[in-house]
Amino acid sequence: MTDAGNHEHWGFPMDNSEFLTHLQQTCQAEFVRSKGLLTLDEYLSLVMETPRRFARSAVNYVLDTFDHWGRKPSGKGFALFEAPFDPDTPGVMGQEDAQESLYLLLKSFAATGRADKVMVMYGPTGSAKSSLSLAIMQAMEAYSRTDEGALYRFNWIFPVEKLERESLGFVTPEARDRSQALQSYALLEESHVAMKVPCELRDSPLLLIPPRQRGELLDGLKDRLGGMTLSQHIRKGDLSPKSKAIFQSLLAAYGGDILNVYRHIQVERYELSLRYKQGLVVLQPEMAVDAGLRQVAMDLRYANLPPVLKAVPMFEPVGKLIDANHGVLEYADMFKRPVDSFKYLLGTCEKGSINLDMALLDLDIVFMASTNDQYIHAFRQLAEYPSFRGRMEFIKVPYLLDFHQEQAIYDRQVRFNPDLPRAPHITALASLWAVMTRMRPPDPAQYSQECRDLIKGLTPLDKALLYAGDVLAWTNEEQQHLLAACRQAMQEEYSLRPDYEGVAGASPREVKQLLTSYGQHQAAGFLSPIGLMRDMEALIQQRGSYPFLDIEPQGLFMDQVKILDLLHNYYYRTVDGEIKSCLNLVESSRYHAMLKRYVEHVSAMLKKEQVYDTATRSYQPPSVAVMDEFETMLNIAANRRAEYRSGVLSRIAGYTLDHQQPGEKPVYLAVFDKELKQLEAAYYQQQQQHIHELCRQALALQDRPLDENREADIHLAETRGLVSSLEDRYGYPRTAIPELLNYYLSRGSTGS
Repeated sequence: MTDAGNHEHWGFPMDNSEFLTHLQQTCQAEFVRSKGLLTLDEYLSLVMETPRRFARSAVNYVLDTFDHWGRKPSGKGFALFEAPFDPDTPGVMGQEDAQESLYLLLKSFAATGRADKVMVMYGPTGSAKSSLSLAIMQAMEAYSRTDEGALYRFNWIFPVEKLERESLGFVTPEARDRSQALQSYALLEESHVAMKVPCELRDSPLLLIPPRQRGELLDGLKDRLGGMTLSQHIRKGDLSPKSKAIFQSLLAAYGGDILNVYRHIQVERYELSLRYKQGLVVLQPEMAVDAGLRQVAMDLRYANLPPVLKAVPMFEPVGKLIDANHGVLEYADMFKRPVDSFKYLLGTCEKGSINLDMALLDLDIVFMASTNDQYIHAFRQLAEYPSFRGRMEFIKVPYLLDFHQEQAIYDRQVRFNPDLPRAPHITALASLWAVMTRMRPPDPAQYSQECRDLIKGLTPLDKALLYAGDVLAWTNEEQQHLLAACRQAMQEEYSLRPDYEGVAGASPREVKQLLTSYGQHQAAGFLSPIGLMRDMEALIQQRGSYPFLDIEPQGLFMDQVKILDLLHNYYYRTVDGEIKSCLNLVESSRYHAMLKRYVEHVSAMLKKEQVYDTATRSYQPPSVAVMDEFETMLNIAANRRAEYRSGVLSRIAGYTLDHQQPGEKPVYLAVFDKELKQLEAAYYQQQQQHIHELCRQALALQDRPLDENREADIHLAETRGLVSSLEDRYGYPRTAIPELLNYYLSRGSTGS
């Protein structure tokens, strides 16, 4: 029970005997340090020091788990979902809105002292609903191992009969000294313990204090509670039926001396565990949700009870609700069950208790649930739905719509065959494709007039890039500002509709299966986006196997053939940029200088001034040839050039007025962004034939030695540089480069 990451390093080599001795010493020291077993007196000393830790309800504990791990560096979402306590746990990527909703609900529950509603996460299959609840439970497990998250329950200890107190054996001399305050049996050796009776509900030892005196104690500690609202369970709740029977019988036997009763109390620290269903339970649809009482009189485990207790009828609680007490209970796929199987939740949530045949049990549980959209829609049609609605809070968990977040899932969870070299962009393209299949067409009528034409022209690819915060290549600065201003409204456009964005499309599970299948068995001997897209093409032919393939297309949206073609175009542009970069054809400074020179000559002409010529070191009249050359490259008609030139100064003046301080030089890159893109495109068009020739040569020279004297190898340096740059700069395996170049040449010939 140590803080996460606090490990002691052993010195090796050591033999097995030394190892076992060292293990014994360190484990025993850690057990004592973590206060694994306490007398009630020692426990109450801890309560007096930090009462908030010991008086918190289950909902406070879950909330403290969130706060313990803190927020993500971005400020949105919580670190616990990225599993900082265990690097081998995948965690949850994205879903920050759902995380925030969960946290706000917990805060509202904590304000009342108890979780009085079920938190129902709904969304499509594979949207991370169960992963969110699992992350919370795993974080709670880790938190319970820290000092701040320590949890305590109690056991009843009955010593061996006829032993005088002086002869009772304790675990250690220190344990004997610790037990003197209440003359406690808490730390007896096992050989001197006749019977140990646990509390199955893991009730707080504070419940051993009668309610009136407990209330007085907690009121006296109010200033140390940090403003925490106490639950009625911790303030007025009572012991479980079995513990109550033992307590009352002992109190009567000791003539009302409660300190003699407390001699039998052993306070024990415990950890939450999903594996062992200790405070954390997940109920699958086929499991019966149960809680009950079982009489223990005939149970052989209780044969050594003291005579004073043997005639007392005792019942112990059993069932999944009992296992989850003081923790979290999740109903996986909740609405797959018959409604009758969870009707009891109405009363349990409202009152914090469950009425069994023989007793009323106080429970302290945070209820969570998950369900798919189709089941929740069916549930809402039932006559019982209005009764449940007041006891449920619904949290939407859609598929991710940011492909960068989606990529993080696959980068972390997909295991490719390590023996196969892998080209870049595989998981990025898989993520982009998945998000594109989830996109819905925006309604231009919902946006301002100045945005409608832009909105109308958006493709699923554009929308996916926009949601990820990427700049659309075909937009200028003004259009980028307009689209950025519309993005929030676009993301909320479908939010209140049953067909909300993210409810349908390729699920992460399906994409992981696609990637895993492709990444493990590949006859080509390497992995590449091109091969993956071939598998995607085969997948989208399987109508009926994947629900998203059966959705009626709306233009390009939900048209899986066209979406895959958009993905090909995107990848082609990516490869085009990489190849041109490898050939050093990205010469932005050349365009900037050309633009600056053009503006200087136009400005001088309009102002009837001269231009300084650096070659002659003298002022010369503005050159019509310079202006004509620039305008020809932009395809500006001769009869429009005078008008275009007159607008140059007004554009600069407008930008200066809107963006810059007086006297500051204009930023040509921002003012003439569109023109710069046209110049680059014109330059690339001129160079395209040369690029294709180099690619063909690179393919031809793959399988033979290069000869610098051969006429066919005239561009040897460029060819060699292209291949090595693709390999070294971008990480393409040498074996995958021929496929890449063939793909680039074939797509280029179609005008993609």
